[in-house]
Amino acid sequence: NVRRDFECMLKTDGYAVSVILSKVKAVATGWDVPTLDVSLAGKRVVGVDPGRTDLANCAWMDEAGEPVFSSYSNKEYQQKIGLKKAGAKRRLWMSRANLQEAMTQLPSAKTPSTFTMMAHLEQLFLILNRVLALNGLRRVRDLRFSQHCLRQRVMYDICDRITSPGAAVEDDRPVVVAFGAGMFSSCSRGHCPGPVKGVRRALRERGVEMYDVNEDYTSQLCNCCHGRVVPMYSQGGGMAIHGVRRCLSATCMRKTLNRDVNAALNILYIFTVETLQGDRPRVFTRRYQTELARAAVVP
Repeated sequence: NVRRDFECMLKTDGYAVSVILSKVKAVATGWDVPTLDVSLAGKRVVGVDPGRTDLANCAWMDEAGEPVFSSYSNKEYQQKIGLKKAGAKRRLWMSRANLQEAMTQLPSAKTPSTFTMMAHLEQLFLILNRVLALNGLRRVRDLRFSQHCLRQRVMYDICDRITSPGAAVEDDRPVVVAFGAGMFSSCSRGHCPGPVKGVRRALRERGVEMYDVNEDYTSQLCNCCHGRVVPMYSQGGGMAIHGVRRCLSATCMRKTLNRDVNAALNILYIFTVETLQGDRPRVFTRRYQTELARAAVVP
C-alpha cells in the first residue's frame, strides 16, 4: 500500500503473524471543500437522501420556489421484484430436497475460531453435491434470471422517480442530482438490504449529472433554522420513533419533521451552497459541531 510504510517489525503468537505498518497522520482540512465546477443556471437540482426504509427521498424546488418531494420505499422495491414470492419458492424447493433443516443447522462461517470454521466446512461438504444439484435445476436458474430482469426494470423506475418531476408537474429543466454519500450500511435489524449502490450506479449509467454530497448532520439539524432536532417518542416514552423529529427552537416553534425529508432538503441546501460559494455551510461541518458540543459542556 503506497499510503503505509513497513516498519521492519513482525509479531507472532505462534499461529499467526502480524506485519507492522505506519501511516502518516492526516491533517485536518477544516471547512474547505473542492470547488465544484458546476453551473446550476436553468437546472433543477434534486437532493436525494438514501436510506433503509426508503431507498430514495427526493426534494427539489419547482419554478415557483416551492419545495416538492417524492420517495421510493424499500417495501415498494421488494414488492415489485417479487422478493417474498421468490423466497417462498426457494424454501419450498429446499424443503422438498431435504436441505432446509441441514442448511439451517450449519455452524456459522462468520467466526474467528478455526475449529468452528472447520466444523462449518465439514458439514457443508456433506451436503454440497445436493446443494449444487438443486441450484443447477432449470426452474432455479429461471427464477434467478427472472429476478435479475425484474431488478433491472425496477431500477429504471427508481431512476425515473428521482429524475422526473411527476406527471402532474410540467418542468422541462435539466436535472442535477445531489446524492447523499453517507456510505452507511444499507441494512439493519428489521430492514431488508436495499440497492443503494445500485441506484447510484444506475443513475451514472443513464448519463444523469450526479454529484455525491457528504451527509454529515443532514438528519440531525433542522432544514429551516439549522438547530438540533430531537426524536419523538411513542406513547409512554418507551421508544423513539425513527422517522419523526421535532425542532424545539423559537423560530420553528416545535415543528414536527420527517427525518428523511429533512435530510433531503439539507443535502439540497449543502450542494447548492458548495456549488455557488465553494464552501460547505459551516454549521454542517464536524469541526463546528464538535466545538459547539465542547462549549456546551464547559461551565
